[in-house]
Amino acid sequence: MKSFAFLATLTLLTGCGSMSKVVRAGADTYMVSAGGGMYEQNPSGIREEVYEAANAHCDGMKRKMEPVKVDERPYALGRHTASIALTFKCL
Repeated sequence: MKSFAFLATLTLLTGCGSMSKVVRAGADTYMVSAGGGMYEQNPSGIREEVYEAANAHCDGMKRKMEPVKVDERPYALGRHTASIALTFKCL
């Protein structure tokens, strides 16, 4: 029972990042976003995931991804995790 409580506490403390699926945001325009885990301060890994998802989406249509807008929210201890939202077109 003690090991279960330890694992549950560890899971809550480490937190997990999350990634949305690519969604249509207008004519030939799409959006994808991701957030880091509770203690992930460096957004570079999150940025990489978002751009990989956008490129894969456009590659599936045999087109090239072009960013339209990038919204980044930095990590703030006790307030929120880092997150990135990318709006893009497939040209």
